[in-house]
Amino acid sequence: MLIHLSATRMNPLNVVFWNAVCANCIFVVAVCIERPRTTGSIKEILILISSGFFGGCGSITFSIAVMITREPGDAVALYFTLPISVIILEVFFHQGKVKMAYVIFAFLSFAGVIFVVKPSFLFHNRTNDNATNTLGAVLSLSSSFLMVAQFIAVSKLKIFATNFSLVVFLTNSFVLSISFMLCVYLRVFKVPDSVEKVMFILFTGCLYVSLYSLVYLAVTNERPVVVSVIMTSEVAFTFIAQSVALSLTTTWNSVVGGILISLSCLGVSLAKQADEENPENEDLLQEN
Repeated sequence: MLIHLSATRMNPLNVVFWNAVCANCIFVVAVCIERPRTTGSIKEILILISSGFFGGCGSITFSIAVMITREPGDAVALYFTLPISVIILEVFFHQGKVKMAYVIFAFLSFAGVIFVVKPSFLFHNRTNDNATNTLGAVLSLSSSFLMVAQFIAVSKLKIFATNFSLVVFLTNSFVLSISFMLCVYLRVFKVPDSVEKVMFILFTGCLYVSLYSLVYLAVTNERPVVVSVIMTSEVAFTFIAQSVALSLTTTWNSVVGGILISLSCLGVSLAKQADEENPENEDLLQEN
């Protein structure tokens, strides 16, 4: 919600860049304290770079989507369309051998997207024909796909026991570099010119670091399915926050879409956990 509000003070790309600057100052300190090491293998380095690139691009696209979309809750809901991204990547990496559960939850997620985006050929509502909202929807869906790609890359780092602080530092470094180049190319780069803007950026940057840290602690100390349940509640909290802070009335379409997307995300998490607990069943299904 703060990211959405910050767009009223500065250009969205400027907000992303300065938030990344603030966050990286903290991450640099963390890296210096922990002094993470790598095996030095080409494979680990390539995975680290690809993970940082996917995560950086995903973070930028999602931040911009939240800032330019009229209702930030819609952008957050679309971000959790992970099942669609999961099934696409499963088909790509496993040559079409995908469990039926993933297909069902992907269709459920797709149905949620239809309700959230509210295309004009299904929902006759002129307020949703805005090109900016359409761009926000596309960016939200793209960020979901990019973040799933990063999750897959990070999962490959387990065999190297790569330190989390290094992964986050590289990801944020990509956010900083890419957003800076875009700001310069589009000629929108600007230094915060007031105490209010500086304080706002510092505050959102600290929240950004806290978010990454809490997610890491949650994933390392709790089952993924529990983390998924808690994280998908962000959709509901954003709908509530936009009603209170922005005086925006959340439409029934968005509520239904958010529920469908959250359920599909939870379903994929449960299916994935079942696969990890019974790998022999997964192998048998793929052979058949």
